[in-house]
Amino acid sequence: MPSQKPYEIAPNGLRVYIRLQSKASVNAIDGTAQDDAGRHYLRVRVTAVPEKSKANKALLKLLAKTWHAPVSDLELVAGDKARDKTVHWAGKAEELTKRFEAALR
Repeated sequence: MPSQKPYEIAPNGLRVYIRLQSKASVNAIDGTAQDDAGRHYLRVRVTAVPEKSKANKALLKLLAKTWHAPVSDLELVAGDKARDKTVHWAGKAEELTKRFEAALR
């Protein structure tokens, strides 16, 4: 059964599942959603275009700002050229989970 959260605890941090919309009118995190397979993901919009990794960089910058984390703690580990992405957030999973949940409120 898929997780009810858009993340899972991973070695040295959290693995966050994201569906990214590029070329949006605003940079925003729109909460969570569920796909047809029952997997949960974080819905994120960025104004950047999906060329030369501009949208990916904008995604990491927005997440860092929202989660009060340095961009260097975030790494895109899957989905470089896809809409569905996986970001690894380095740190202590318990602390990161609390910060993630607080940012969604």
